[in-house]
Amino acid sequence: MSVPAAVLITGIGIIADRLASQRHYWLPKAQAPAFGAGEHYAQAVRDAPAVVEEFGLTRITLPQVPFTQAHDGLEKPNALQASVIEQLTAAVGEKGPGILVVTDATGGGKSVTALEAARIFNACRDTAGILWLLPTVATTDAAYDLLEAYVAAHHPEHAPVSLVHSHSYDNTAYTDHRLAAHEPSTSDAYWPDSDDSDDEGRPAAGERPEERVTVPDGWLRGWDRALLAQFTVATHDQALMAALPVRFSALRMLALCGRTVIVDEVHALPPYMRQTLSRLLHWLGALGCPVVLLSATLPGHISSRLVRSYLDGAGHPHPETAHLDCRPPYPGWLYAAASDASITRIDPAAAEAHADRHRRRADIRLHPVRHSSCADPEDTPARESRLERITQEIAPVARSGGCAAVYCATMADAQTTYTHLRTALDWPDGGPDGQLLLLHARLPGHQREALTRRIRTALASAGERPGRLVVVTTSLLDMSLDIDVDVMVSDLAPLHTLLQRLGRLWRFDHIKRPDWLCGGRPRLIVLEPTDHRGRTLLPPSCRPLDSPFLPLATAAYLARRPEQPLTLPDDVQQLVEAVHGDADVLAHTDAALRRSHTLHQARTRTEEHHSALHLVPAWHDTLSLSDLHRQNLHPREAATRLGAMPRRLLPVYRMSGGRLTLDAAGTRPLPEHRKPTTAQIRTILQHTLPVPAAWVAGRARDHHIPASWRSHALLADLVLLPQDAGDPSRPVRFGRHRLHLHGALGLVHTED
Repeated sequence: MSVPAAVLITGIGIIADRLASQRHYWLPKAQAPAFGAGEHYAQAVRDAPAVVEEFGLTRITLPQVPFTQAHDGLEKPNALQASVIEQLTAAVGEKGPGILVVTDATGGGKSVTALEAARIFNACRDTAGILWLLPTVATTDAAYDLLEAYVAAHHPEHAPVSLVHSHSYDNTAYTDHRLAAHEPSTSDAYWPDSDDSDDEGRPAAGERPEERVTVPDGWLRGWDRALLAQFTVATHDQALMAALPVRFSALRMLALCGRTVIVDEVHALPPYMRQTLSRLLHWLGALGCPVVLLSATLPGHISSRLVRSYLDGAGHPHPETAHLDCRPPYPGWLYAAASDASITRIDPAAAEAHADRHRRRADIRLHPVRHSSCADPEDTPARESRLERITQEIAPVARSGGCAAVYCATMADAQTTYTHLRTALDWPDGGPDGQLLLLHARLPGHQREALTRRIRTALASAGERPGRLVVVTTSLLDMSLDIDVDVMVSDLAPLHTLLQRLGRLWRFDHIKRPDWLCGGRPRLIVLEPTDHRGRTLLPPSCRPLDSPFLPLATAAYLARRPEQPLTLPDDVQQLVEAVHGDADVLAHTDAALRRSHTLHQARTRTEEHHSALHLVPAWHDTLSLSDLHRQNLHPREAATRLGAMPRRLLPVYRMSGGRLTLDAAGTRPLPEHRKPTTAQIRTILQHTLPVPAAWVAGRARDHHIPASWRSHALLADLVLLPQDAGDPSRPVRFGRHRLHLHGALGLVHTED
């Protein structure tokens, strides 16, 4: 038996065990008269189809529908999508499954292209369903809406679409699908507890909650089981754990195969995660699983490496594929067949037609500013500060209308910027409330999800556009969000991030721009923090976030580039390669930049080495199944990202009598002395927010959760932030860190 087959059989065994272990299934059999093994086996075989269907694991084939119906009214495919429909259908029909790499500028329709590619793969081979992977919770939530609409447009009788990330309980579009009062379970219960349920936690006969056809049953909501839904949207981390030696990794590998896997925003993966993705692609190649990689800013050497990893798993070792040019055209696509490693590319005429249709010009302007952390010597001339430049760019929006986004490097900068804009500008129509929004990761989950959805709706292609809206944010709105703004200001960031943000500037052609805007093309203002000599100086708070070389190289490249507009998509790949590809030429223009580049390369190799230490072996190096889980890690302990894992903080309020509540008014008390219900668990989790583990390392007894919560896996690792209900602005001390939750700013952190 081959290693891939053994892994899949192990995964099937895990599923069979879980299905047969459901109390409502095994208890009647345990209470029945004794019977022999043969009779038991025969009955299990008869029961299997009904049990598989009951738990939402039956195979679903979506009916054929017109392109317009499947994709929310799009009249016809664009040139790139049409080339995939024509050329890829022929290539897959002849060669079988493989890996497809699609590169296109933001807003070019990559999501629709991926869905069409998945349809082609599933129609031509023995696969069905889609697993769509994205980098962040916000982008995953957006893709969930898109995939659910795509599946529902086919009018299936029942086709569950699951959402899998660590904060799926925050997504109201997901949790509110049940139309009856019964709440979907986030625990291992078959159905959530309710007064109308029987003693097994299942609804009484005839009282199963009404559902939409895309809503997964309760069993498919729990833990890694959610990945088994035939249509799934998840964060990259959820799939990457299949390449780590975690418990039940065979189940995750089984969940990935048998359908098309779409890996979106591949460029967003740091070296540590990219190494893990390479190993995962190796296994998907061995399993014959079709894969689609999407990116608007992917360096050629990375796409080549990922394609070769897939082909290596499919039986074509690296020495055999070293001569292949696996870099896709831009814009365009490349398809490598698993059967013979043959390469198919987009027809050059189709690529040119697509580029012509989406060609536009845009400006990226670099503005040197003084960051608040930089104190100039007393004898130097005054310089424009970061906040002054932001105020100057946003003032016309506040005065005359329009939609703007201000991207900040850190959450502290975002909070400072938001506070400054509230008071520094004259806001008509009742002040800044509702016209100035702050969105970052350290807002309580329910507040962050509601704000994200509000912004996505307000800045979408359709619907009524607000007369005035300014969003101050961090990186949450960088990728995979179909939004459009008139004005954009960004702190210095890696060039591929700036290009992603540029894709949200004047994204939709049909939107009328404010009359006060000068010029006929979009303009991205990039704030370069400098010292008094004019040299790029990253603020101390930015230096631990990522390799400093990338923003430094971006500033150096933009400063040396002639002052002429960019032509999109023509210039994108050249820009990406200059900073994120072979940057040796750029690095050697400055001694300090060369030193930073050397450190960046060392850091990249270190991350890749640390990642490789924890990966499961390649399938041809696997000697036994124990090699796949030799460390016996639980998924919550597995590190898919380098660095300390964050802790989840639960802000609560202590009333005068010592009672803890979720609100300062005391109307939402915590269940401290009894086990929380499913509805209470979700409410608690929706009020949590992530913080660095170091911030809460100095926690005391007051920060511990109630004893009744410790047996629940979703609550056991929470840390309480007990604020005084009478004075909620007073910080709570965790060693040298002080924290408090502000109604508008979110979590405010200071340090001694």
